[in-house]
Amino acid sequence: MVPETVDRRRSRTAVVIAVVLTGIVYLEFWGGTVPPLPGAGTVALAVGVGVAAAVLQLAFEDVLEPPTVLDNTLAFLVLLGVALVVGLLLFPQGLPVAVELGMLAWFWATAVGRLVLFYGKRD
Repeated sequence: MVPETVDRRRSRTAVVIAVVLTGIVYLEFWGGTVPPLPGAGTVALAVGVGVAAAVLQLAFEDVLEPPTVLDNTLAFLVLLGVALVVGLLLFPQGLPVAVELGMLAWFWATAVGRLVLFYGKRD
């Protein structure tokens, strides 16, 4: 079980990350305007996959032992570097809108999930 202070910090950090990444997607990827959205089925699939990724992430975080800060930082930097290289090779013109919506759903579902788990444990 993770101490309450770590849970509180994780939930706050997740909200800040979701807000910052939403701003990046909106301002940088979309140029400050919402692009034409794909069909409803595609949007539903993208959001569903994003929410499922968040649920899996939260489930694994609850089961696994929390890594040290150094391990967490190194893993993040390696993953970010690999993701950037793969992303630039696969999508030189940028990600499809559905993928960006799925990523936003993942970030926000993780943030909301952490808040629900944190405040649910307190009662």
